[in-house]
Amino acid sequence: MLPEGDLRDTKVLAALLGISEMVASLTDLEEVLGAIVRITPQLVGVDRCAILLYDPSRRDFRTAQVFGPDRERNATFQRLVLQEDDVRKLAHRILEQKLPALVRDTALPPRMAEGLGMRTVLIVPLVCRDQVLGIMTLDHTKGQRLLTSQEINVVMGVAQQAAIAIDNFRLKAEAARAQERLRVTSEILADGLITLTENHRIATLDAVAEDLLQWRTAEVAGRSFAEAFAVTDKEGVRLPDVVTLDGARDHSTSHDRVRVGRHNDGRWFRARCSGLCRCGCRSRFLRLRSARCAEEGKENQRRFHSSSGRLEGF
Repeated sequence: MLPEGDLRDTKVLAALLGISEMVASLTDLEEVLGAIVRITPQLVGVDRCAILLYDPSRRDFRTAQVFGPDRERNATFQRLVLQEDDVRKLAHRILEQKLPALVRDTALPPRMAEGLGMRTVLIVPLVCRDQVLGIMTLDHTKGQRLLTSQEINVVMGVAQQAAIAIDNFRLKAEAARAQERLRVTSEILADGLITLTENHRIATLDAVAEDLLQWRTAEVAGRSFAEAFAVTDKEGVRLPDVVTLDGARDHSTSHDRVRVGRHNDGRWFRARCSGLCRCGCRSRFLRLRSARCAEEGKENQRRFHSSSGRLEGF
């Protein structure tokens, strides 16, 4: 049988591994953070844990998840908002040095010391890519509980996983917004959109492109776009099967325009080869333009400018 200390270390490592796997597999941030605030107190012998997320627009920290034995105080905790300056006053090192701090009740604001009954609280910044995304707090409601350096290190490990989860979900949300902006732009400026990977293979066709070309994404995903669509330059010269967008421009007599073949019926559509998507996702794309789209170019341009508010940041 393992000594008690070794057994406890093994349980802690197993819990950290479980949290890491959960961060990688779960798709709901609320669920991930909720699990973290329930698991962490058990690892270090306290009974309350909360995660507050930083809102850069408001410059404050707002409770996202809390776990504790007192439902009434949990509800109060859920409404807690700490200004950035308030956190900085608690301990300079939390935000400036991005290090944890043990804060006693005498240094806490009344809404924490009295309203939440905090005696001593450990505050750990949630840091990812050198940015503070939030803070984690741990305290014991049934008496003063001072954490050891080893326990603080355990909490810091959990906090790192929480920060990674928050960052991942924010990146996914930003990518989803970028995709939506791209979709709106394609609807305004083109009849269809073919999204390519960084190495110029087909990732997706939007619904309009599928309808125009009579191809489905599942039929062409992963293939070179020149190979899949028999792409030619403006003069009808077939481009190589493996071709980059820059290569398409070099072959084209119209700088960045090529022709994309429609499935089975021999019709062609003009396509403009665009570079990297400006959202930072490293996608590349082809915009399809039919005769109808060309005739409506002026109207589309007017719609594009009138929609600048929807496309802000694209």
